[in-house]
Amino acid sequence: MTTDPAASDPASAACWIAHGRRPEHADVLASVWTDYPDLPSDAPLHERTARSRARVAALRPFNDAIREEAERERQRTNFACVAKRVASGQIRPFDQAILQARAEHGYNWDAAVLYAQGRYAAEQGWESRDFSAPSGETSPAYAQGFRDGGGCFEDLFDVARRSYAAAMRQEDRFPAPGKALVSRPAPSSWPSPTDAPRPALWSKRTVIIGAATASNAAVGLMTMLQAQPGHEMAHIIIADVGRGFRAWRSAEPAQTGNPADQLRALFAGIESDDLLIIADGEDLA
Repeated sequence: MTTDPAASDPASAACWIAHGRRPEHADVLASVWTDYPDLPSDAPLHERTARSRARVAALRPFNDAIREEAERERQRTNFACVAKRVASGQIRPFDQAILQARAEHGYNWDAAVLYAQGRYAAEQGWESRDFSAPSGETSPAYAQGFRDGGGCFEDLFDVARRSYAAAMRQEDRFPAPGKALVSRPAPSSWPSPTDAPRPALWSKRTVIIGAATASNAAVGLMTMLQAQPGHEMAHIIIADVGRGFRAWRSAEPAQTGNPADQLRALFAGIESDDLLIIADGEDLA
């Protein structure tokens, strides 16, 4: 059996082709070994070491190009796989977010995956957790996806708002038997929570006004009250030191007896969310 000497000579392209290299790669490798062949074994050690280092340095651009080419192929293959799934009807939010990250932000594969993770976390109502970044930090791609998904790092109630919205979307997808679907505004249009008290309906408001204050035309309190639309639905009670408690526009107290019984009778059946007392002097006492 005859063996081709070139198949074992690193300065020959045939050697590298025999080891599975593509012809264009084999030519580059062979040319480098031609320029920097191994020195004889009896050559001084420092010369042989210098020759090996020179060959490694000469091969560095080639090896870098190989890694870049492999990375481009990985990116192309991964994106193509996701695009194929979406095109075939296997539409998943995570896959769509990956393709959106590339189309809208120009992200490579790794950044697009981080973007999709951030967006998915925001849309599911989860906290922001970027495990690829150091503790307490967030990568730019993940942060962009989190914001595009409706997340807000500066909002104290962000998680509560998004988790509620996610639960409502889930309920819309799988409504309880017999429950009709109800349209509602998009979560992005909801006002942010505040510490301000919610406004009460007039029917849930109770106002206790001292008789002296109510009759004082200079103050004009009753005139201002009557100018408010819906005031007639409120429960307005007059506190009169001489006559006890009575409903506004009523000449007589709710019942005879001590003021506590009168007030208790006036509050019977009332569920108030808002109570306002305007009185002074003996009426307040």
